[in-house]
Amino acid sequence: MAAAAAPTPPAAVDPKVLVERMRLAEKRMAQVTAYLAAKPGAAPMWNDPQTEAAARQARAQIRPRRGAKLELIEPQWRLQKDNASISAGYKVRSDGGAGEGRLHVQLVWREGLWLVRGVELAPAA
Repeated sequence: MAAAAAPTPPAAVDPKVLVERMRLAEKRMAQVTAYLAAKPGAAPMWNDPQTEAAARQARAQIRPRRGAKLELIEPQWRLQKDNASISAGYKVRSDGGAGEGRLHVQLVWREGLWLVRGVELAPAA
C-alpha cells in the first residue's frame, strides 16, 4: 500500500509583495467607495459585467446625492496573494439624507491589477 503524499504547502510570498498589494487594494477600494458615492468618473476596474451591474445596483440602493461622502466604519481586510476582501460598516452622508449598513467587496489579482470581483450591500433595517 502506497502512503498518501502530503500536500505541498503554498509557496511563500515575499512580504514586500503583500505590502504593495495591500496598498494597491486600498487604492482600488477608494475607487469603489467614490463610485458608490457617485463621484463622476470614479468607476474602478470590474472583473466582469455582472460585478459592474451589482455595483450599479448597490449605488442605486444608496441613492447618493450631490456631494455625497461614503465613510467605511471598522473595515476588516483579508489579504491573500491573489484575493482580497473587505467587510465594513458604511455611512453615506449627502444633501438631504444619510444611509448606513454593511458593505462587502471582493477583489481578485490579475495581470498586475486588482479587479473588483464582487460588491454586496446590506442596508441597515
